[in-house]
Amino acid sequence: MAAVFTVKAQMSLLGGAKMVVGTLAMDSSYPSDGEALDLSSYFPGGSVLFSYGFNPGAAAGYTFVHNGGTAAAGKILAFEINGAAAGRDPLLECSNTRDLSGVTAAPMIFIGN
Repeated sequence: MAAVFTVKAQMSLLGGAKMVVGTLAMDSSYPSDGEALDLSSYFPGGSVLFSYGFNPGAAAGYTFVHNGGTAAAGKILAFEINGAAAGRDPLLECSNTRDLSGVTAAPMIFIGN
């Protein structure tokens, strides 16, 4: 299964770009190279220029970004927020097959063209 994005609002920006705001739902087996997410219906120019999401709910502790691939073939990468204590990286990509099914409505913002 792929990540599922649900649009809440869209708006045009300067220079022909567009911002799309919505929520992200993840599945129970995250692949280490990211979940597929086709955004081509929102960005017909084919590019995702910026993305950011976080999960403030019951399964908090994750942040999400688009991998910068094309809108049609891009992926959502999930990172666990670890903090920078004891020499650990503050963000680590989630491990292969991590169950992220608790992430059902993480706020996401995408900007592209």
